[in-house]
Amino acid sequence: MEKFRNSSVLKILCYILIPILAAVLFFSIFHLSFLNEYGDTKSGTEYFESEQFANEYFYFIVNRLRSL
Repeated sequence: MEKFRNSSVLKILCYILIPILAAVLFFSIFHLSFLNEYGDTKSGTEYFESEQFANEYFYFIVNRLRSL
């Protein structure tokens, strides 16, 4: 057990992995809270029926027409 505590490879690995795991956990919680607050899951509408899709599709068509 003492050999593992003094291992420099394990210490470096922990110093790298612990912040990465903490960041993943933080961003996962942030993402879930963001979806809960601003997500469109309450209304039950699909993405293709949403106003955001209509706006993006409209701008896509306008940009394609401008490039002709």
